[in-house]
Amino acid sequence: MFLREKHKMPLRIRSGEVFSSWLIRLAMHYGVTTLTLGAYFWPKRRIWTMDVDSMGITLDLAKISDMTGNSEASICRSFPAHCYDGVGTLDDVKQHLTHWFLRLGTRNVKRHSGIPYCPRCFCSHEYIYIKQLWRMAWHTHCEDHYCLLRQGCPKCGALYAPHRLPLGTLNIGYCHQCASPLGESTYDEKNESAYTLQALCISTIASNEGPFNLLTVTAHAWLEQLYFITNLTKYAISRDNGFFKLMLPFMNYTDVTKALDDGLPFTQSNNSYRAHIMQHVYDVWQTHGPEMVTACIDNGVSMNTINPDNVVLPEAISTAFKDLQMKEYALPWNAKKLNGVVERPSTDASVRKKWRRLQRKYLGRQ
Repeated sequence: MFLREKHKMPLRIRSGEVFSSWLIRLAMHYGVTTLTLGAYFWPKRRIWTMDVDSMGITLDLAKISDMTGNSEASICRSFPAHCYDGVGTLDDVKQHLTHWFLRLGTRNVKRHSGIPYCPRCFCSHEYIYIKQLWRMAWHTHCEDHYCLLRQGCPKCGALYAPHRLPLGTLNIGYCHQCASPLGESTYDEKNESAYTLQALCISTIASNEGPFNLLTVTAHAWLEQLYFITNLTKYAISRDNGFFKLMLPFMNYTDVTKALDDGLPFTQSNNSYRAHIMQHVYDVWQTHGPEMVTACIDNGVSMNTINPDNVVLPEAISTAFKDLQMKEYALPWNAKKLNGVVERPSTDASVRKKWRRLQRKYLGRQ
């Protein structure tokens, strides 16, 4: 089938469906490849080499809205950022909350992380599609079937990448590599603590407020604190020394989580590892701040240990740990001060960049 300028392709977006899922279903429904459909709507952009769901709000949606019969508003609501409606402005979502989006690690049409899916949804539902909430790093279970989500094919192990399914595939519930159906009645048992924290995330977003450290804070602040504690917990398990070792007694810690560690950032890790991390995050979340502060003071832990990179702590975290001291360190001999601000390269890449610039400058004089 060839797409023409005035060709209409009506297909309704399902409630809670993510944008990329609908695009793939649209291509299958009208007998074209996802590459052909993407090139037709956005000829100057190779959308499948990017994460369409996270950058979709920058796309021109007028043409696709006109041809499919879906309003631009309904298409915009299919992006993962819609999960945070009511939490803050769009700028807040882009600046502070998009770090919860699962990163796919795209390179050409290949990806280094599979899209999460529920095997029982793919098996039992008449209409198979990918849900928005499945693209959130804290969302590790299916709400309908109370089971762990998967990211790969149980038979060949290939990551789930529905945009690579061949022409003629009936629906998106198949593996692109071995063509096996991904829907199964068997499933992985849920992680109770991770599922409870997931439900708490959903209720906090819905009510625009949530509990933390015996206080009630806004959903925006609550999610920031959760992100900070999640990374802190991840480091505590992988680097069990100093303050991180002190955190282990506050967690129902098992060596299983450390064994699953793949060395990737939290938002690129597989679903099983994230579920184990969220289990320990829930244990820390349930611990009252004063108890942790007392333990920190008794063990000589300072604010530098909790915040080694000197980033801005979430307000509720700062309040909880306000009694901890901040240690003063002497500046290195090569650190320069300009108006009280230390000038130093921020990353290894910036060091290499300055070194190449100096080499070019030196060679240019010869």
